[in-house]
Amino acid sequence: MYNPEIREKIAPEWKRFCETGNADPSVIRDFILLSWKRSRKMNVSPVKPPKNMIQQELLPAILASKSLLIETARPVMEKIYAFIKGSGSLIVLTDENGIILHSMGDEEYLISPDILAPGRDYSESAIGTNGMGTCIFEDRPVQIWAEEHYYMGFQDWNCSAATIHDESEKILGCLNLACHWDKVHQHTLGMVIAAAQAIEEQLKIKNVLAAKTKILNERNAVIELMNDGIMVLGSNLCICHINHHASTLLGVKPDSGKIITDIIKSGVDFKQLAKAGIDIHDREAVLELESGRIQCLMSVSVIKDSGGLVVTLKESGSIRTFVNRLTGARAVFTFDNIIGSSDALKEALDLARIAAGSTSNTLILGENGTGKEMIAQSIHTGGKRKNGPFIAVNCGALPRNLIQSELFGYEGGAFTGSKKDGNPGKFELADGGTIFLDEIGDMPLEAQVSLLRVLQTGEVVRVGGKYPKKVDVRIIAATNRNLVTAISDNTFREDLFFRLNVLTISVPSLRERAEDIPVLAPFFAKKAALSLGRAFSGIDHEVLKILAAHPFPGNIRELENIMERAVNVSRTGFITADELPAALKNKSILTWHVSNEPSLKTDGLKDREKQHIIETLKKSGGNMRQAAKALGIARSSLYARLLKFGIEKDSFRQ
Repeated sequence: MYNPEIREKIAPEWKRFCETGNADPSVIRDFILLSWKRSRKMNVSPVKPPKNMIQQELLPAILASKSLLIETARPVMEKIYAFIKGSGSLIVLTDENGIILHSMGDEEYLISPDILAPGRDYSESAIGTNGMGTCIFEDRPVQIWAEEHYYMGFQDWNCSAATIHDESEKILGCLNLACHWDKVHQHTLGMVIAAAQAIEEQLKIKNVLAAKTKILNERNAVIELMNDGIMVLGSNLCICHINHHASTLLGVKPDSGKIITDIIKSGVDFKQLAKAGIDIHDREAVLELESGRIQCLMSVSVIKDSGGLVVTLKESGSIRTFVNRLTGARAVFTFDNIIGSSDALKEALDLARIAAGSTSNTLILGENGTGKEMIAQSIHTGGKRKNGPFIAVNCGALPRNLIQSELFGYEGGAFTGSKKDGNPGKFELADGGTIFLDEIGDMPLEAQVSLLRVLQTGEVVRVGGKYPKKVDVRIIAATNRNLVTAISDNTFREDLFFRLNVLTISVPSLRERAEDIPVLAPFFAKKAALSLGRAFSGIDHEVLKILAAHPFPGNIRELENIMERAVNVSRTGFITADELPAALKNKSILTWHVSNEPSLKTDGLKDREKQHIIETLKKSGGNMRQAAKALGIARSSLYARLLKFGIEKDSFRQ
């Protein structure tokens, strides 16, 4: 504790230093004398009041950057002040540069009430030797007494200050307790040091908590972003944490704290899983909830320390959407990809666009190679389900004994060779999208019964399964067969036909849209040239005349193959009649339906084609095999023409 005698020795040395720059080192402490010299070198006035207020526009940013320090130091400062209140003391907090952040105390003892206001600069460069500035420079606790202050306006005060550090020992700020020079106690500096250390410890705790909170928030953010439902169960199977997706899936509030067995009534034995301590991965499960039944893939991991469980739920629909995306179960064609401007094609596309804007079942009729699947894909991509899967199934190519399991799926062990965990069918994979049933006329009757049930109920039952599963699927079917005839032959169900035949689109054969050949031929030639790395510069007009006279039993597909062959054999890149197949040039293929007269209208072509079919059927006595052979086309193509022209084959039977 300082006394007047000591002050009487320091005062004249301060005065002598101000006048000469020298002082007696036996009287003035070393670090004080060094601080005086720094103050003098920085041209700090020992007698003039300092202008030490920083620019006010800088203060908000400084206070914001030190908000955690201020928040942590304030309660410590309040506790200290509670002991010294009324003693004429003040407590001040600065940042690492000596800028005041916060202060409290008996302000009536101050010459000016704003002398310790936030924003005042108490660095040595601003006011010379003082408790806060010198403490920060020395980076150690200091006590500046009376005339040891460089500026005379502070020489009635004693300042006890200690620096505050972060975990890396970097200075964050300074805590200073100022009182009248004769009120200082021998334990004052120790109290300030203890307070600074307390602030440091609180900052460490808060930083650790902040770091853990950040990690927790990041983990929760990641969990919430996941498309899977995730929940953590305690050892008592109480829900400790559940993300939004699982909460929505199970219909439970995130903070409900319910026991999982009260939510999931059956489908999985959580108690047994926790007891056995065995993890399971992506096991298909049907969970019974109060609100109904959900199907999902479930994974369960046991938490070894606590005996709790981490449960992951993947909705079957989202899994299938993801798998479909990876495996290419999507439509790629749009209406813009369909080339041609003939009236017959325009009529078909107008109906297809109507179908795209509808959710009704659609039936597409047409010969092989006319582009029925392209139309189906365009309907899908042009409608509301364009972001859903597009699953194409060739019903005529599926083995008869496997078509049920392929379309509707099967449960594990349903038949010899089946997968252990079962397998979803095409309808489940198409959930939320479109299923395209090509060659629907070749589907076996038993599969037709199951398909009819799906159309009626919107549910599928797997082979060997007990429970129906809801599916939201738009059906587009296609065939080159005459379904009316198939119904008469008892090979196609009439009730299924009427279910499918809501919107019917007849895709014209290439014969019916011969005027599109001059556009289609160069398109396919360019496509082939690009794929093969060959040159293409054009098509001779004679080639287009030959193509226009060809019946094209293979339709668009045949034309594409012809142009690919021509590009392959062409030496110059310009396609002439020499690059066409000999049979095509010699017109050895049936051309009854095409006129060489370029002015002949499409309606005339249709009439001639219809009449030729009628005459051929009369000669064959209604025998479809003989008639198709005489016409040079497949029986399936002949059936399609009968349906298109409304010809009843039974009327020609003898």
